[in-house]
Amino acid sequence: MPRRLAGAFFCLLAWTAPGANPALAEATLPAAVSAKILPDIPAMPATPKETRDDVKTKLAEVQALRERLDGVATDPQALLGVKPEESAEQRRLIESLVFFYQEGLNSLDATEAEQDKLKLSQAQASAWTGFPDPPPYSMLMLYGLEAEADALRGKQALLESSLVGWQDDSATLQTEVSSTQAAARLADETAQRAADPAESPSAVWRRDLALWRVRAAERKAWFKAIQAGLVNAKLAVVRADLALLDHKIETARPHAVLGETDMDKVRDGLKASARNLRQEQQQAVLENARWAKEREAASRNLEPAQAGPLQGGADIAAALQRETFAARWRAADAWVEATRHNTETLGTLADFQTHIEAFWNEQYTLLNSPDPLLRQNAFKQLERALARLHQAGSYTQDNLRLAVGEESDQQANLDKIGVDSPLRRYEMQTLEAYRLKRQTAERIRLLVDRSEHLLARWLDDYRQSAADQPVAERLKTGLSDAANGVVQVSRFELFTVHDEIDLEGKKLNITRGVTLGTLLAALGVFGVGFYLAKWFSRRFQRMLVRQFEIDETQSNVLRRWFLMGLSSILLVIVLTFARIPLTVFAFLGGALAIGVGFGTQTMLKNLISGVMMLVAQKIKVGDIVEVDGIVGTVIEIDIRSSTVRGFDGVETMVPNSTFLETKVANWTYTNTKLRRSVRVGVAYGSSTRDVMRLLLECASQHGQVLDEPKAHVWLEELGDNSLVFGLYFWLDIGHKVSSLQVMSDLRCMVIDALGKADIAIPMVRQDIPVEAVPPAPVDVGGAAVLDG
Repeated sequence: MPRRLAGAFFCLLAWTAPGANPALAEATLPAAVSAKILPDIPAMPATPKETRDDVKTKLAEVQALRERLDGVATDPQALLGVKPEESAEQRRLIESLVFFYQEGLNSLDATEAEQDKLKLSQAQASAWTGFPDPPPYSMLMLYGLEAEADALRGKQALLESSLVGWQDDSATLQTEVSSTQAAARLADETAQRAADPAESPSAVWRRDLALWRVRAAERKAWFKAIQAGLVNAKLAVVRADLALLDHKIETARPHAVLGETDMDKVRDGLKASARNLRQEQQQAVLENARWAKEREAASRNLEPAQAGPLQGGADIAAALQRETFAARWRAADAWVEATRHNTETLGTLADFQTHIEAFWNEQYTLLNSPDPLLRQNAFKQLERALARLHQAGSYTQDNLRLAVGEESDQQANLDKIGVDSPLRRYEMQTLEAYRLKRQTAERIRLLVDRSEHLLARWLDDYRQSAADQPVAERLKTGLSDAANGVVQVSRFELFTVHDEIDLEGKKLNITRGVTLGTLLAALGVFGVGFYLAKWFSRRFQRMLVRQFEIDETQSNVLRRWFLMGLSSILLVIVLTFARIPLTVFAFLGGALAIGVGFGTQTMLKNLISGVMMLVAQKIKVGDIVEVDGIVGTVIEIDIRSSTVRGFDGVETMVPNSTFLETKVANWTYTNTKLRRSVRVGVAYGSSTRDVMRLLLECASQHGQVLDEPKAHVWLEELGDNSLVFGLYFWLDIGHKVSSLQVMSDLRCMVIDALGKADIAIPMVRQDIPVEAVPPAPVDVGGAAVLDG
């Protein structure tokens, strides 16, 4: 009996398996397996109708098979040695085939609908010859067209991305088909080798199951191909619609204007949106109050439940009640937080409508104002607004990410709770609260994104329109923008000063800003004035030289001081003209002012010392002085220091205060006569009278030695080796006479004169006694050796 029942069930399976249609019936035969491994996937029929009819036929066959299997009360496959999981796989394969056939039919219908849409879009594009109304066109209409075009571009990018994904999956699908085909061939060989009649039905059944796998894999690839065709059809419609929209935009853009009527519509729309948001905010406030009461009620129920101890199994119900009260409190608290956040967000959105109106006002100025300065200011305002929106976008994105995370965590908690649990109701309320919070975050994020996109488009359009202008217009605009930029920079306030004015006998304290432009103008006026002051100072110097016969060097010093005085007066005049009070320099502050005072102390001291030197005339240019170990001629008296040129030609800058604080020897203060001396030593025994006479004759013979006062010779010292005489004479060094040169000349003349008179100039001798010392013995290896 079991053998007969197994045979009957085998016949049923042979009919209900892929052999339900003639092609698959042939595929059950061993000889036809390899040739009929793709029995119902022919090439694409000639027309969509044929494809649809073919798919409908196969769908009806598979649905009938599913109904037959569902109608069998006892699983016949278990009698054939088939495992339950294999039988379940067969059911899944049949269900997947039903799904692929049904969805394939739907995709074919959708593809035909998209093809009809494509024909309609192409017909509309061919029939469109322009807008019904003549230009100018409303800028709002242009913005609406651009918004539609942006939406279509987003859809186009999504469809193209899905096509790329399908292309990536096609290789995987083909690999899956090939692997199932190989497994089907192997199952067919196994069924042919089955010798035991009891094992043959199960082997044949598994071969047919392998064919079902092939059929499912092929239908999956076919369905994906149908889906790709649908995406291509949708993409063709999107591209056609986008091409028409781009054509409309290019037609309207050159003639689009933003008029007062458009601005009134924008303002009315923003006001209506703000009113709606305020109404929503009021509802959110009421909702928040309701949930706050609910939280208080939940808290009153929760506190007594948490106060009582739990003891044994009798308190399981009490523990569940406690958890329920806690879940209720959490749900109410989440709703209080969500409604509070929603209330704040709605208020922010309502207030943001004012900012959007300000954006539109700047755009109106940017498009319609004839003043380039106002346009430039509007452009800068929109740029700053765009930067702020970008920062706000990052903040809103973080809030949205946090809200999504909270919602996901609560969904995970809800999935862990059973359907019949009393906690599920409150956990569901908590999830809805997190969902509201996420929707609120999405709402403000969307508004910020749209506003940022709108401003970016406005700025790009303005830049593009500026780039499309003729060269002359662009040059004019560039110069105007540069001028406006200079004006903006000149209006930058560096600091403020406090000034006091007398108004009808009353002292008023006012605050005045010192801008960069004011400071630059003051510097420009000072530069021109300083140039004129230098010209006057040079004329003043020439007048001193020609009319007052002042030395060139001295007149140069006076010219510098005259220039410094004019510059000081000019500085005061410029500051007064620029309305910059002298108190402006007090902004440095007390500590800094003290530091500057100490730093400039030396400079001021030298400045005042220079003024005193010029007034007192104790030291003048051309004087020969000796100061701080330096001997030379004063060649310049400057503001901070004076220059002294030594007799060796080295010029040294000496601070002016040094001349007043230290001892200074001025060789030419009252006259230019200078006494110098030459010392000569002669041998003992020489005639002192002859030596003195010869020295005086040498002095008288030198042309630069003065006759008055007369030269003198003294016997100054009875030395160890000679008689020392000193020749003292006077020179007039005011006429660039070198005293060193005169002294050198006199020494040479004295040597010649003493040599002719046979008067010796002794050499200094020094005797060093040397004592002979005998060598010391040195002991080397026991033998005495004399060292040296």
